[in-house]
Amino acid sequence: MSALADVRELIERRSVIGQFVGAELRSGHRDKALGNLWQLIDPLALMMVYYVVWSLVLGKRPPDFMAYLLSGIITFQMFQGSVTGSAGVLRGQVRLIREVYFPKAALPTAMTLARLYDFLWALVALGIVLALLLYRQAHAAPEMAAKITHPLAFGWNVLWLPAAVAVLFVFSLGCSYVMAVVGALFRDTPNILHFGFRIWLYLSPLFYYEEHVPKSGAFRLFYRVNPFTHLFRMVRNALIYDKPPTLDGAVYVVGVSLAALILGFWLFSRFEGTIVKQL
Repeated sequence: MSALADVRELIERRSVIGQFVGAELRSGHRDKALGNLWQLIDPLALMMVYYVVWSLVLGKRPPDFMAYLLSGIITFQMFQGSVTGSAGVLRGQVRLIREVYFPKAALPTAMTLARLYDFLWALVALGIVLALLLYRQAHAAPEMAAKITHPLAFGWNVLWLPAAVAVLFVFSLGCSYVMAVVGALFRDTPNILHFGFRIWLYLSPLFYYEEHVPKSGAFRLFYRVNPFTHLFRMVRNALIYDKPPTLDGAVYVVGVSLAALILGFWLFSRFEGTIVKQL
């Protein structure tokens, strides 16, 4: 079966994706006492840990740093959760795969959609933090306001946020297809990904600003080609700085995301039969 035929089948069997999304969400926080509130608590708690640690290491942080930090955390968490979850999802559903016929691509697709649901809840946490910081910024003393180098703002550019989320979803989905194949063939993939993602996160502009990046050299090159440089910027510009996306960054990350989706689905379609036999 060709990749295009697999796409058509996946669309026709979209109800299966919905069932898998529901099952994935039920296995997460939704069956706990606080339910979806954990989607707010988790990123807020992680933000506070990072904020305290980096404040101790680097000293007093800029007034926008909490929103800057949290926006990066929830963006990366969606990607990491989608890809890491997909790396183990086929092995986790071996019995179902053997006994019931369905498009196997539904599993990583559902995993990514479930993490998108979590991300939308996390945006509520970011909105709360942003509102508090905007209030503090508006009531800052004039001498303090003059020292703010990255002023927060909320306005009509928030309308760019759905586009930023869509690009993040496409990139996450494409990489999830790839890692679903790799994870089905190599058992240690989720463990390796946890280590790799930690390095990727620390090298991405989560804790530092663009002015801290060297003007030239290997790290500057990595900064420019890193998709999260541009994904973080798209989300931050739309939500916390009231700016439109930069054209060159948006074109680059859209191209990378579409390439990841096309290559990822083709790879999954190509190796689906091999995976089923091996499992």
